[in-house]
Amino acid sequence: MDTRQFLERVLPSSGGDYFSNYKSPDGKLRQSPPLKSLEALAADIERRRTERVDVFYGTGVYDGRRTSDKTVLKKALYVDVDTAGSHAGYASKREAAAALAHFHRDSGFPLPNMVVDSGRGLHFYWTFAQAIPASEWLALARAFKDLCAAHDFRVDASITSDPARILRVPGTLNFKDPTAPLQCALVKADPEQFDPVDLA
Repeated sequence: MDTRQFLERVLPSSGGDYFSNYKSPDGKLRQSPPLKSLEALAADIERRRTERVDVFYGTGVYDGRRTSDKTVLKKALYVDVDTAGSHAGYASKREAAAALAHFHRDSGFPLPNMVVDSGRGLHFYWTFAQAIPASEWLALARAFKDLCAAHDFRVDASITSDPARILRVPGTLNFKDPTAPLQCALVKADPEQFDPVDLA
């Protein structure tokens, strides 16, 4: 799955502006201008891929600015499970995957249809067949965050219900440790997508 195909799975196909972000070697997080299409976003990410920078994408479409109040549409639930550093929820990716399986059995919530190895953790996605308004997404994401907490699934709670969140792009490198960059890679992409009503 190439960058464009990945973006088509996790983002609305239209309805607002797209954003990419990158962290330059000086440690500053910079953002693209508003991009008007998935094609433009994919091209911007491909250009950054050749540089030694961390590359991210905004997880929705926005009205001029990538902020929570300017989020228009969303097309996925997501959680970030850290397995390295001060925010680590689990000691290893294997342990995080086992925790996901336990959460699934315990809560009855379905397993994700996409998984990204971010280099220092795992991103789990539940992508939708159709994009939904940000207000509907926020209600669903908050309930999902509460469900994770109720079953002690140790996700980064600040990310799960943040509509303006940025996440890493598969096929890029994680430069958190510049001396030993790690690959960010898509490790699962099931073709089936979810109906948000069923998830709710």
